Amino acid sequence: MNPTQTDIGTLKAQMIKEWGLQEMPPAEQDKMVDELGEVLFKSIVLRVSDTLTDADKDELASVADQNPTNAGAVLDFLREKSPDFDKIASAEVATLKRQFVFAA
Repeated sequence: MNPTQTDIGTLKAQMIKEWGLQEMPPAEQDKMVDELGEVLFKSIVLRVSDTLTDADKDELASVADQNPTNAGAVLDFLREKSPDFDKIASAEVATLKRQFVFAA
């Protein structure tokens, strides 16, 4: 694993803890985290892709096509190309968390 590679397992464990999902049965935790993770992934990709050049957007499409089941590869690419990646990702996490807590 390279130093910037996103560890999806760690992110899932953090989500379970920080979002108060520990009381759910493990199968429900997994389902909830997968669903929230998919929403979060899409929102981060959309927000960060707005900051990319056209060439970087083309490269992003290529990375996504070459790694259809590896969200970490896409996030690593976006982190490399966008100096504001961490700020944007944190904002998207906070927004989704507020929406999740409000809906719960």
